[in-house]
Amino acid sequence: AASPGSFLEVQAAFDAVIDALDHPEGTEGEEGGRRKRRPDRREKTLGELLVERLGEEPETVAEVWDEIREQNLEVTAAMLTQLLHACTSLGSDGFHTAVDIIEAEECPFQLGARQSGLCSLLQLCTGPMGEDEAWDADVVVNYHVNDEDREHPNVIAAIGAVYCAGTRSPF
Repeated sequence: AASPGSFLEVQAAFDAVIDALDHPEGTEGEEGGRRKRRPDRREKTLGELLVERLGEEPETVAEVWDEIREQNLEVTAAMLTQLLHACTSLGSDGFHTAVDIIEAEECPFQLGARQSGLCSLLQLCTGPMGEDEAWDADVVVNYHVNDEDREHPNVIAAIGAVYCAGTRSPF
């Protein structure tokens, strides 16, 4: 298994190659005596770089999450969604990992990231998994959706999508 440090080095080298291909030297045109300016692109955070690894290696979600927690990195909604989707590669064990991520108190979530993650988690509960791997939406709704989450319209919509699918009832 590759270490996070080597992954970051490879990612930095890849970004440098892509930048060189996108903007070869001397190809920036001039208009009216001005050079075209390359739009400023925000540098990816360490957390975003770590989570990108999950696209190729979703089974490393526990390692990536541990690194994010150890470094106390801020978690965005997009990062949280990627983490939760990677948990599906772990089968039924992935549900517990996903819930642990949603309930983490040691990492700062960006505003709205938790609610976005809950929506993703509820959507994954209704996903195409085998009966023995199915994730339990009732557990998420009854034990992990708090009062603040219930005030968020997207969380309410996600809960409605689970229970109004014709196969479940919260009552």
